[in-house]
Amino acid sequence: MAIVGASWTYGDPSSSDLYLVRAMIGDTDQDDQLISDEEITAFLTLTSSVWDAASMCATRIAADFDRSATELEVGDLRVAYADRSTGFRQLAAWFRDNKLANVFAGIAAGGLSKSARATILANTDLYHPTIYRGIMTNEGS
Repeated sequence: MAIVGASWTYGDPSSSDLYLVRAMIGDTDQDDQLISDEEITAFLTLTSSVWDAASMCATRIAADFDRSATELEVGDLRVAYADRSTGFRQLAAWFRDNKLANVFAGIAAGGLSKSARATILANTDLYHPTIYRGIMTNEGS
């Protein structure tokens, strides 16, 4: 698919998110351009991660193949656009399903030091919680 009136560039995927998304969706052949730089940049702006942007790009490419003829035959060569559309939809789903597995996640626990807690509790200008540890303790027993 040719991209008319739009730019298409590709370079080292580690140098920019645009190139990384283009590599993720497999749009690295200048002679078979699938999506423009402007569209990838727009998806990167709309989303919070390259995984989401890649999913959106793959969905957009699938939509282009959906609009194409069902298949094209030239001599012994046969291209089924529905197969390409399905492939890009599966790729989009894979990006959505696997993005969390590819993001470092850890559990962290934090809190206040004893002196910081004492300072906060001593500050009469702060709202203090009405529920606290020991609220049901009967001091007289």
